[in-house]
Amino acid sequence: MASGADALPRVVVLLTALIAAFFLLLASGVSARGDGDVRRTVFELRALNQLTDSLIMAGDRILIPRGG
Repeated sequence: MASGADALPRVVVLLTALIAAFFLLLASGVSARGDGDVRRTVFELRALNQLTDSLIMAGDRILIPRGG
C-alpha cells in the first residue's frame, strides 16, 4: 500500500489533469460560440462578392469584409 508521501504526487498529477481538462472544455465552448453564426458570414461574403452560391474554388479572388 502506498504511503502518504507516495500518494501526494499522484494526487497532484490527478488534480492538475482535471484542472487542465476543465479549462480545455471551457475554451472549446468559448471558441465554438465565436462571434456569430457562420451562416451570416457566408451570406455577407456572398453579398459582398455578388456570388450566386457559396462555392469558392482555389484561386478565386474574393473580397473580405473589414472587421469592426
